Amino acid sequence: MSDRTIVFDITALSLKYGGGVKSFSLDLCLSLIKLCKKDKNRIIIFATKNFNQISLENKYFKNAKWHFIDTNLMKIYLKVLSLVSFFSYLLNSPWLVEKFYIFAGYFFLRNIPLNSLIITPTSILNFKKKGIYHLLCIHDIQHEIFPSNFSKKDYFIRYWLYRKSSELSNFIQVSSYAIKSDLQKYFKIKDLDKIIYCPEGVNNKKFNYSVNAIKPKLDGIENKKFIFYPAQFWKHKNHINLIKGVHLYNSIHLKSQLSIVCCGTDFGTLKESKKIANELKVDLVYLGFISKEELIWCYRNSYVTASLSYYESSCLTLKEAIASDGNFILMSNILANKDLKDLSFVFSCDPFCPNDIFKKLEEMRLFNNSKFKKEGKIFIREYFWDKIVFDYYKNFIYKLIN
Repeated sequence: MSDRTIVFDITALSLKYGGGVKSFSLDLCLSLIKLCKKDKNRIIIFATKNFNQISLENKYFKNAKWHFIDTNLMKIYLKVLSLVSFFSYLLNSPWLVEKFYIFAGYFFLRNIPLNSLIITPTSILNFKKKGIYHLLCIHDIQHEIFPSNFSKKDYFIRYWLYRKSSELSNFIQVSSYAIKSDLQKYFKIKDLDKIIYCPEGVNNKKFNYSVNAIKPKLDGIENKKFIFYPAQFWKHKNHINLIKGVHLYNSIHLKSQLSIVCCGTDFGTLKESKKIANELKVDLVYLGFISKEELIWCYRNSYVTASLSYYESSCLTLKEAIASDGNFILMSNILANKDLKDLSFVFSCDPFCPNDIFKKLEEMRLFNNSKFKKEGKIFIREYFWDKIVFDYYKNFIYKLIN
């Protein structure tokens, strides 16, 4: 790996956040550490002190070099960064964000050698230091495409943070060609070689056919025929159209009612989803934050795993479901999900149309391919992190060495 230092900047990650960005960040970090284990002294994980326990979880993390910064200091810094970006928008002065990034880089990155590679897996940069290469993993730019999903304040904050982060980065990793197309369209990035597609991998140690699963602490869930939707309650996750589609199905199949089981954090749409489910007499079960073992139990015991977002960066949760010995897949017909479209047990629908969701649930009732589990096993091998990590090494680390 030459003498170049690789730094994983996960200082903006929160342990309380259970979304895909957290899984992606830690799994990419762990996979590259394993791949470069002969050069482990050249790899640094830059994190807040609340990640101290994770640093002891396995032998690879335990043997890595961790640089911790105070958690409260990082919280204050991120709030100030948001304020700077907010006023940059109001004053039409994007240089404020750039100068602040560089100023923060002198302080936070003062001990990082020049010519290092900093990998930031959380969509926006946290710091910028001249003489250091920056790889940014952008997961989506939803605020540009669906600004109505955000308050004015949140939109103003995101506007220059995302644009300046992409401008100041040497490389940008995207998990689907849909996101690459969005970046080219909205950010007008002229250097097309700067944006590189590398898919998100599945952690085959955590998600596989033999790993133990734990039933969530909810009486009677094992007796339900349910659709599992492992998505945070954001507007674009589209829970309400799923509820309406299930209502159409249940109104016909009175003796085979479907429930909906959800997990994750509420970002504003849980209350409305519950209200509509009550009005339509659809059984909506909200588990909140669940463990990996409980997640796997839901994948395995659900009738369907769904992903009906109308905007998404990848189909990672659906691949996790397949790796965990899940059953049918119901997904929106967006470009980010195209990897799965040819599988026989995957049903693609218009996420804006409850009637189309209903039709796909009807098609599942007639499905008779008894070998679909074997089909899934063969498919998912191509997306295990042990294999996918070589794409990241080849496209980013190897390029810098040579």
